[in-house]
Amino acid sequence: MHNVAPAPSRNILYRGREEPPPEQTVLQAGPLSMVYEEGSLRFISLGDREVLHGIYVAVRDRDWRTVPPVVAQVEMRAAADSFAIAFEATHRSDEIDFSWQASITGDPGGTITFGMEGVARRTFMRSRIGFCILHGARSHS
Repeated sequence: MHNVAPAPSRNILYRGREEPPPEQTVLQAGPLSMVYEEGSLRFISLGDREVLHGIYVAVRDRDWRTVPPVVAQVEMRAAADSFAIAFEATHRSDEIDFSWQASITGDPGGTITFGMEGVARRTFMRSRIGFCILHGARSHS
């Protein structure tokens, strides 16, 4: 008799972890549409063309492993063509303890501003603390 491992769940296959996907909020900044999701902006589009796939802050340990954030105290104001978001994020692992405060705005002219101010709560080695910009896939039609 062979032991067959159960098939991975949909969440494991698509996201690499068992937790369900985070809540998403659709936002507008003038002609740009996007989704806010757990401290990041995703699917930033002009009409039906994705111009950026995502903007987020990454904290990576000395071996380039990503330390995921815990996002808290989210305050969001959204209008038909603009938005303002503020939140706190904390990244903790065996080695890393880093927290930061965010301010993300989108204005009616289509300008998006994403700022962060952080503090290391202890000394640690790291490979990256900063913004990651994921460019959109280019359509070849």
